[in-house]
Amino acid sequence: MRYYIELAFTVLTGSPDALDQHTDDLMDALVEEPGAIDADVCATLATGKVAISMYVDAADDESAFGKALVIARSAIHNVRVQPAESVDA
Repeated sequence: MRYYIELAFTVLTGSPDALDQHTDDLMDALVEEPGAIDADVCATLATGKVAISMYVDAADDESAFGKALVIARSAIHNVRVQPAESVDA
């Protein structure tokens, strides 16, 4: 069965530009993750609220949620880290 999962969280950042770059990098990493179907990342730069959404194939609700968490965690860990000064203003 296919499930739609959305994971939302808030990050603290001193720069909306840095968060914008980071979410772009996160999206690049997310689309490389196997199992993530039609994935997306969106953010409200002023508040730091970030949402990762995707469809996943799983046998049940619990498996779908666990799979989405693993995919999101892996993508977050695979984001290439950039020094703050390299982010365009």
